[in-house]
Amino acid sequence: YKISDDIFKRITTVPDGKNHGLIMFLDWSGSMQHNLLDTLKQTYNLVWFCRKAGIPFRVYAFQNGWSNNRTHPAVTPKKNTLTFCEDFKLLEFFSSRQNAKSLELSMKLAYTQATSMIQHGVSYCQKYTLGGTPLGEAIMCARQLVANLKKVENVTKVNVISLTDGEANHLPKHKTVERHWEPKPYLGQTSVHAMRDHLRNRKNGRTYKIKHAWNDFTGTLITYVKDENPGINFIGIRLLAPRDSGYFIDRYCGWNSPEALSSRAQWKKTKSFSMELDGYNKYFGLSSATLAADDEFEVGEFATKAEIKRAFTKSLKTKKLNKKVLGEFVDLIA
Repeated sequence: YKISDDIFKRITTVPDGKNHGLIMFLDWSGSMQHNLLDTLKQTYNLVWFCRKAGIPFRVYAFQNGWSNNRTHPAVTPKKNTLTFCEDFKLLEFFSSRQNAKSLELSMKLAYTQATSMIQHGVSYCQKYTLGGTPLGEAIMCARQLVANLKKVENVTKVNVISLTDGEANHLPKHKTVERHWEPKPYLGQTSVHAMRDHLRNRKNGRTYKIKHAWNDFTGTLITYVKDENPGINFIGIRLLAPRDSGYFIDRYCGWNSPEALSSRAQWKKTKSFSMELDGYNKYFGLSSATLAADDEFEVGEFATKAEIKRAFTKSLKTKKLNKKVLGEFVDLIA
């Protein structure tokens, strides 16, 4: 049977002839433990779609905390510039440059690692363990990653997707520290201040107000990157436990606002919603409980037609929801 598989047959170039590339940021942090496998499944759906449609892609897991690495020696800290956490890592998991056999092996290894990390008493590779959530650092790295993808794959439009359970914390900035009991000043770090600090892009001269709420800082960074690199779409995908959906919707849409009521109604009907947030072209919320359901189309040997129909209908509910993000994603780029 066919379940909207025609999405793989759609033209993969936009009307003006600009072809597309895809960069995915996968949250590899400790808070993702309970949603990690479901998020990985959504990542695989997008990877398989890109393979079918011939879209160049890169998948990076972002985290920090599993090593004691320090800032790369080629990086020269400067006063009043944003700074990254020193143990920040981008791990390239999958790439369209891999052949089919290599990609399949990488996907199996990543799934095995994720499964092992959420089960007690099972060993796993410590180098790829879960850490913090440096989403801000990953977003800022998108500038170089997008430029490299355009150059290597000869694409002109890049879609950046983040699959995460949170937003970026405010990145600290470098500051000269002077103390009378120390022999000389040194370059330290301090938090950016929402009242007196602005983010300025030295390339295009644009400035951005630092908002007070930590969840607004993500949108500011995304806008910064998009203004510097025309032709980027940022898409957010969040897996939510059913009990967290209401809080998330109210926080971003405003309590009891028309947008919140619409998103709540959409969630009640489909266990998902989509909205436009600051910086993001589209932001999707999906029920982790529904995506985790594995309804197979199985019936007994002597099942009646009615029993076969009920089993088939039940299996379609989950399968259609699993393809919801994929379908709307195609609409964004095609």
